[in-house]
Amino acid sequence: MDSETITISKAEFEALTQAKEKLEETEVKFTRASQSLKEKCAQVDKLQKTLDKLARMLFGKRSEKFNPDQLKLAFQTWDESDQVKPDFSKESFETPDEEMGFHKKPRRKRKPGGRRKLPEHLERETDIIEPEPEELVCDCCQEPKRRIGEDISERLIYVPAQFKVKKTIRPKYACPNCRKTVTTANPPYQAIHKGLADSSFLAHLLVQKYGYHLPLDRQRKMLLEHGLDFSTGTLSNWVRQSSSLLKVLARAIENEALGNYVVQFDETKIRVRDPTHEKKIRNGHLWLFCGALGSVVCKASVTKSGDLPKTILASYSGFIQADAATPFDVVYRNQERVEVGCWAHCRRYFENAAKKGDQACQWAIMAIAKIYKLDRDARRSGGIEELRITRETISKPIVNELFNWLRKLNKTMIESDAYYEGVRYALNQEMALKEFLNDPRLNLDNSRVERGMKRIAIGRKNWLFAGSPAGAERAAVIYSIVLSCQELELNLWDYLSYVMKVLPSTPGSQVATLTPIKWAENQSSKS
Repeated sequence: MDSETITISKAEFEALTQAKEKLEETEVKFTRASQSLKEKCAQVDKLQKTLDKLARMLFGKRSEKFNPDQLKLAFQTWDESDQVKPDFSKESFETPDEEMGFHKKPRRKRKPGGRRKLPEHLERETDIIEPEPEELVCDCCQEPKRRIGEDISERLIYVPAQFKVKKTIRPKYACPNCRKTVTTANPPYQAIHKGLADSSFLAHLLVQKYGYHLPLDRQRKMLLEHGLDFSTGTLSNWVRQSSSLLKVLARAIENEALGNYVVQFDETKIRVRDPTHEKKIRNGHLWLFCGALGSVVCKASVTKSGDLPKTILASYSGFIQADAATPFDVVYRNQERVEVGCWAHCRRYFENAAKKGDQACQWAIMAIAKIYKLDRDARRSGGIEELRITRETISKPIVNELFNWLRKLNKTMIESDAYYEGVRYALNQEMALKEFLNDPRLNLDNSRVERGMKRIAIGRKNWLFAGSPAGAERAAVIYSIVLSCQELELNLWDYLSYVMKVLPSTPGSQVATLTPIKWAENQSSKS
């Protein structure tokens, strides 16, 4: 068919041209509006996720444990067309729920009923209550009654803490003839030179503030009930001088922790008063470095950058276990250090997705639970060698199968999927997460350092902020000792009162013998 020629006037041509220009302008506006709408929808979706996360934090269940019945319910509604169903054909996954790590704790034997007996080590005060004299005579035969037994009951009483004054007298001696020289004994070493507070009281002060999170103002009010009127400034000065005394001990704990084959570390935020800052208060950070044997080192910094861990770990070579935060990457650039991943962080991403109702992540949760159960059972039954065999023969195939499934899921997922962050985190950290398979001494996660972080967070809710950057550094020194003792389950007051008594007279070369680990070894050898 031949094309036809249409003849139009100039006015009609101009009208068509203007109409075309308006259409193009409308298309541009529509494209911009459509793009803006997509951006707004993405922003709303992001805000909704943040709102849901905050709501779960405030009102939701905080436990990371899952009921296996909930997983079964999720799998019953699995839609084959929507998700990439993993193929876990290995025998280790063909096991009942209790073998997948969701085993129920064995029911404890029920304790016999009745009143619990009070501990034998407590001091007893005996109070004997005799009947009235007339009741000791028999009503029938008027004979005196004989004692045939006794009824004994015990009650727990509370004796408020007692404060004593220790008076030290040093007699002076002089020659009665010449009277030129006066002899007197040397004064005992004190934690605070010429101070009013004994090492036992200073230990009590530190335990209350950093062990039980009582601010100094609250302690001052408690002391007033005993007739002791010390200002908050005085108590703060005692804490400052105690920190100066304990600094050398914290340095010995640091050397002890960095001498281990693995170091776990993380950081938490605190508020710090700073007159030089425009808002007079700024964000600070406390860093924890945990050795394998229980030593905990705390350091303070004003930023979250990797400068501080880079400095602390400058001469360290070995395994380093932490989460995958970007500022930590600078620590792993040294080839003498090996990054070890944290399975607890990885699991947390999938658990958060599961709380949103996502089903694909359930398989990852089950696989990780299986890995944890295998480790737990191997440690209980056979120790390191049993753990090495278990990881090599059972855990390794499970880990490989898990990452194969994650790679399949990665090809089909989109950014709006609830499990998106978990899959990306796991794949980016694959080498680090698999590192535990190469050395049975390594833990699956850095939960030890997270326990310390939780303890600091509890204190942060009470004392709210550090009084100054120097105050944050002093707190870090004391936390190094407090958290080490808590990790080793030592009596914090016993340890602090002892070391603060002997530390002033201890040579620098022997300070390493006073660390919590060495003190615990000495206590166990004595017992």
